[in-house]
Order: sequence, then structure tokens, then C-alpha cells
Amino acid sequence: NNILRKRGEIFICIILLAELIANGSMSVRDRALIEQKAKESMNYFDASQNLIQYLEENDTEFYRINKKYAQTELNDSMIQHYRGEKFYSSILTQSYWKMQELFDLRIKFSNYFYGFDDKQFLRDINCGKYMFTSRDREYYGYEKVYEYNGRYLYKNLNVLGSGFLYDNFISESDYSNISSLQKQDIPYSAVIIGDEDIDKVSNKIDTKQEYTSTKLLPVDCKMLADQGGITISLGNNNKKALVLEIMGNKDEIVEGNLYTSVKGDDFNTDEFIPVAIDSTAPKYYNIIDLNVEQIRLAIVPDSVSNICIYEKDSTQIEDKIKEKANNGMNIVRWSDEYMKGNIELNKASILYIPIVYDAKWKAYINGVQSDIIRANGGFCSIVLPAGNNNIELVYQNTGFMIGAIISIITAVIIIVLFYWQRRKIYRIWEKTNYEKSSLN
Repeated sequence: NNILRKRGEIFICIILLAELIANGSMSVRDRALIEQKAKESMNYFDASQNLIQYLEENDTEFYRINKKYAQTELNDSMIQHYRGEKFYSSILTQSYWKMQELFDLRIKFSNYFYGFDDKQFLRDINCGKYMFTSRDREYYGYEKVYEYNGRYLYKNLNVLGSGFLYDNFISESDYSNISSLQKQDIPYSAVIIGDEDIDKVSNKIDTKQEYTSTKLLPVDCKMLADQGGITISLGNNNKKALVLEIMGNKDEIVEGNLYTSVKGDDFNTDEFIPVAIDSTAPKYYNIIDLNVEQIRLAIVPDSVSNICIYEKDSTQIEDKIKEKANNGMNIVRWSDEYMKGNIELNKASILYIPIVYDAKWKAYINGVQSDIIRANGGFCSIVLPAGNNNIELVYQNTGFMIGAIISIITAVIIIVLFYWQRRKIYRIWEKTNYEKSSLN
């Protein structure tokens, strides 16, 4: 009896462990969401909650939010129902790692995805429509639309829609070989496709041939180094986005943070840009703050070999954005696990959808299942033919079904074991009573 009981306990523990693994994958890795009202104790839900409510009442489209302050909040994305940039998971999916590698996003091995950092082009193409800040400032390409109790909501004027078209593509291997400056402009005109998927698009879509860079205009500045870092004082107030060019002199990666201040404003440590440099190539960091008076680099001064400040002439980029923004998918309905839309095309194109790539997403074009191709590091794209296209994206979470099946099997086994054990005890009782009656 003891042996059977132990075997039964071990068997049940194995089943329960499998169930926990399946449901754990669903809740941690997949699209399980944190309800806003249930998390009011979190630091996120200060005046930020009022900004969220304002957006929910005034914007029913799909959008992504860049919350610049409270950088340590781990679950912005799930709290915002996958509208946030930052994301935490006990096991980040390959899409996040690929994205960080491709775009040089904060070099740090962590399960916390820090968002798009200074890469404004990633916000423009990935529906980064809004920004939350703790400072009332002017930002290039943004307008202030709402404020509440020291928290400010800005709208990105250069954001592209939640489904827009690419006529050209570039392979990830080719993308890795172009200059850092060109890398920041390419995603506005050509989608980046993984080398393993080139065959799926090359016979229908043209390859990007020419690579241009946004013009950079030098800015006068003075630099002062101390033990804590480097302070850069600007000679003129910038009216365009700034670009910081920085080169390291050490072979290993040196990390630090970049802070800005405007006239009459101190450096705010709540909002910063992570910096990681080495001696292999210069790095370019975009600063969208306008009227910047000083820049503070909290980095070891003797690890830096060269620093330059530029203003960015984004006229060409703005023209490309206007062209693409007027030629996107008409979204009829969407939720966290479903999207439906339509678009009519004169020629075959790649539809780019700024949802993080996951094999559980399934695409249907005019009712026929179609391949979802990983694009721009870790997002979704679909090759569409010429003509009218009705598109559906469905997230099929197999983890929940597996967990439900295991739960049912576990319940059946427990019920069977219970009745089997009960019947066994009843037989022993009958046998004992029979033996007693025989002796009498």
C-alpha cells in the first residue's frame, strides 16, 4: 500500500509540474496581461494612470507608449496591454534578443528589455505614438496634448500607422555591413528581413540598392571632464533633434548614461539615455529634447576618445513618413490577440505590422493562411499580392489548451485513484468483517 501510494503521489506531482510549466509559459512568456486596476500599488500607477485613461477615452487605435521616467518598472508592456516599449520576462523570446542585437539597443544581458532607448526611428515605424515624461519641455517631432499632476503626455507627429507598406527590403547581413548613421535611416524606406526568409520575399519585392544618411550639421560646444563624467555645454539652442557621436578608446564595452538639461532646468536622473561604447566604431545617440543647454555623460572620462554634437536635418525622413503614412492598412477591428484590416495594392508589397514576432501569431489573407515573416529584427510582416487584401491576424495560445487538457486529465486520474483506493479499503473492511464472523 505504501509503495502504491508513493507511486501515485509521484505521478500526480509529475502531472501537476507539467501543468505548471504549460500555464507558466502562458502567463510569463505569452500574452497574459496585467490588469491596470488590479495593480494600483505599483509605482507605475501614479499620475501615469490618468494619462492612460485619457488615451483610452480619446484614441481607440493601436499605439505604443514610451514612458521615459521610472526606468526600473518591469512590466510596462503588459500593464499597457502590449502598448509599452519596455518588457520583462523570466525568459525573453528570441525576437527581443534579435531586436537588441540588430539595432544595438542597450548592450546588457538581462531579462529586461529596456525599450528603444534613443532610437527614435524605431518609435516612428513601430507605432510609438505617445510619450509620457516628467518634464514640461519641447521635443523635436512631438506636441504636448495633456498633463496631469506633474506627468506630461506628448504625441509623436512622425509616427507611422499600425500597418504600412514597404516596397523594398534589405537582408540582415547587408544591413549589418552599412554605417551606423545609414542604419538609422534605412527602416524608413526598406524593411530588414532575416537571411533565412529572403527566399520568401526576393521573387516578389525589390532589394534596396542605395543607402543615404540624414545630413548632420556640427554644433559648437565646450566640454569639461571630471571624475564623474563629462559635461558638454552647447553654444546655441537647438531647434532640431541632436545627434551625439561618441567613440571609445577601450576594447571592452564601457557603459554609462546620458542626461540633458535646458535653461533653468537641472539634470533629471529619472529620464536618461543608456550609452555603451568601445573602440570598434563610433556610436550615434539621438536626443529629441529641444533648447538643450547642457549634456551630461555619466561615463568614465578616460574611456572616451572623441565626442561630437550635431543637429539632424530630418527633411527627407519627414517626406518618407508622410508618403507611407497615407498608404497603410485600414484596421477594422483589433484586440490584444486579434487584428483585422484591409488594403488594396497596385503591386506586391510587404505589409509591416509593429507587433513583436511570435510563432503563435497566424495570418490569413482573403481567408487563406499566409506566412508571417520576422522583420526589422523582431516584428511581423506579410507579403501581400496586388489587388484587394482582407487580412486577419489571430494569436493562437496553445499553452492554455495544453494546460486545460492536463488539468482535465489530472482531475480524472485523481477521481479514479480516489474511488480505486476507496473500493480497496471497502474490500479490506469486508474481508476483515468476514474473518471476524467466521471466527465467531
